[in-house]
Amino acid sequence: MQKLAFIPAVLMVFTACGIDEENFADSMARAYCSKQRECFRANYDDNYDSLSDCAEDVNDGYETVQNTWEALGCEVSPDGASDYRSELLGAECGEFNDSFWLASEDSVWDC
Repeated sequence: MQKLAFIPAVLMVFTACGIDEENFADSMARAYCSKQRECFRANYDDNYDSLSDCAEDVNDGYETVQNTWEALGCEVSPDGASDYRSELLGAECGEFNDSFWLASEDSVWDC
């Protein structure tokens, strides 16, 4: 029983750190693909063999978004990006659309 109590504590430590610039694109791509798989399974299955396959494909797009913001002098806000990722993962399928792709929420970026 003590081991089971330890797992949520470890997860809380890792999620409390936020998402830094180094893992922003990968973390967002995996979250986006996870939601794609949940909400649009047939389309997802037609295009990807696995979550890793999807994330590899989508990662370049998030890197472009990140590079654009960084060129404007902005940096990833670790807590803001983490909150945005949680919002993406928690969205109902009816709310989930391509606007999540943009990751352009002001809270994600420190400018």
